[in-house]
Amino acid sequence: MGYQRLYELTKNLYLSGSPVIIEAGALLKEEESGSLITQLKFKNIRGKRIISLKVSVQYLDTAGRALGEAVTASYLDLNAYAGLSFGSQTPVSVPYGDARSFTVSVSEVIFADGSSWSDNGEWRPLPEAEMLSDILEDPELFKQYRIIKESAEYVPMTAEDLWFCDCGCWNPKGEDYCYGCNKEIYRFEDIDLTELEKDKEERVKKELILRKKTLKISTISVLALIVVIILGTVISNYTEKNNLYNKAIQLREEPVGQYSFNQAIDHFTELGSFKDSPEQIKKTEKAKEEYILAEDYAYAVACYEDGAYESAIECFKELGDYKDSKELLKEVKAAKREADYQEALDMLEKGKFWNDDAMEVFEELGDYKDSVDRLADCELRDAIDDLDYNYFEKNCEGYTRVMGNEIVKTLVGIKYPINESYKDEGFVIPVTFSSNGTFDGYYEGYYRRYYHDGIWGVNGDMLLYTTGYTREEMMEEPESFSYFLYKVNEDVYIMCSGDKTTYDSKTKTYKEPDWSKIELILVSEDSPYVEFAD
Repeated sequence: MGYQRLYELTKNLYLSGSPVIIEAGALLKEEESGSLITQLKFKNIRGKRIISLKVSVQYLDTAGRALGEAVTASYLDLNAYAGLSFGSQTPVSVPYGDARSFTVSVSEVIFADGSSWSDNGEWRPLPEAEMLSDILEDPELFKQYRIIKESAEYVPMTAEDLWFCDCGCWNPKGEDYCYGCNKEIYRFEDIDLTELEKDKEERVKKELILRKKTLKISTISVLALIVVIILGTVISNYTEKNNLYNKAIQLREEPVGQYSFNQAIDHFTELGSFKDSPEQIKKTEKAKEEYILAEDYAYAVACYEDGAYESAIECFKELGDYKDSKELLKEVKAAKREADYQEALDMLEKGKFWNDDAMEVFEELGDYKDSVDRLADCELRDAIDDLDYNYFEKNCEGYTRVMGNEIVKTLVGIKYPINESYKDEGFVIPVTFSSNGTFDGYYEGYYRRYYHDGIWGVNGDMLLYTTGYTREEMMEEPESFSYFLYKVNEDVYIMCSGDKTTYDSKTKTYKEPDWSKIELILVSEDSPYVEFAD
């Protein structure tokens, strides 16, 4: 699959304080399909591991005009330690076929410890690096410079809140050693070029004298010199390898990030069989694994302490037997259950519009504390809100029937809400009895959207109630106004009409209720109320 490069982003874009540099970017066109993608490359220049990053890309046409809204793209599941580049293998799809350039900014960075960085400032290019060989035009002077500054290629400098190492890596101010080569920070201005020139001349002079002396010595001396040179080379080679070996040990023992272990392994690999380098590679790999485990463990503990229980649970699961991860996993799960339980209780307090969410949580909690009872409360609330006849009929065996004079004794003194918001919902029934609990009293109130008189009384084991009829009319045919009365709990009662097919003319009562015709009486201590007369 071939691609045509349509546009290349200015290199090394940076915003002061950002944890990353946008090292490179390009707009590519797939030659066969013609589809466009954007390829971006980032570099972590801070000390903390990056796990996700979000960018905003504004695409432009050939005239430089913006095409629609900026596109937001996320780079997830990262594992970018300090000094590492990333992102180039994750293309961003372009929704505009006529895009021919773009601008980009990093809007958010999430770190492994749970912290984040965000800024909407303008990203600008960092200064271009200058080659030392261009500044020090004399090859011998450049060679002398590299004697005191090993492997130097570029002129070190500072820009924004960064410093640029002579190896070609940008580093944040405050860091004394380069993430790329582990070399200590220095300024090019601090190099005494005059002294450097003198040292160069002395070295060149000595080398010239040595070459002249070499031409005059005898064959035996030449052979002897060759032996000396060979020995010197061997000794010099050993010294260089030994220095590299010690540097690799230091990187492993004093890491500034996962990159230190990677660099140490590279050094030991380069050393081959020098000393115990193969064994040191295994030791460094093991130390790297331990370092990553310790970092992940610290992140899991931080999530636990901050209440990010789901993230903590996932981390502790991955850690397995590491330290006390299994015990902490149990603690986090218990803490999450309690937090979920308290959240469900809060939702119950908020009212009926949160009832479904609370029900879902209590159902997931199973037998935790009184979640089973709370779930039943939620189901009852739903049934009340929906006036669900099937629910009440299904659960009727658990209700207590109130009969005879107990009707009066039970209801006298119960407080019923007269809340303005309930008037149009048709299930709040404010009522009253006379002092002897018969038909003598009535109460004017709201009932099923209409304003009317309600007359209450007792007929044997049944509750009598009517609206729109006189007391005399109700007494002439009480069976037409008879209700079974059931107590669901301290807050809810049910008035249930009789089933006319089971009416007993001798006792003038119904044998069975008709669950398709129920009315609810709701009790609330927290709402405005009226109280039955004694």
